[in-house]
Amino acid sequence: AMTSSPEFAQCVVTKVTESFLGRSLTAEDNAMHASLVDALRAGGFRTRALVRALLRAEAYRSANNLSSNVWRQTGGK
Repeated sequence: AMTSSPEFAQCVVTKVTESFLGRSLTAEDNAMHASLVDALRAGGFRTRALVRALLRAEAYRSANNLSSNVWRQTGGK
C-alpha cells in the first residue's frame, strides 16, 4: 500500500501544511511537521486528523492572525 511508504505521510503533510500556511515550510517548522506526520498516521491517514492537528498549530493561527473574535467582527474578511 502507498501509505506504507515513509515518504507518503511526510509528502502529504508538507503539501497540505504549505497550502494552509500560504508559504513553504522552513527548518523552524520541523517539530510541527513531525507532530503533524504523527497525527496523520495515528488518524489512519485520514485527512481530517491532519487538518484538525494543523488548525490547532500555533503556526497556522499565526499565519492567519485571526482570532475567532476578529473573524466575527470582520465577517471573515
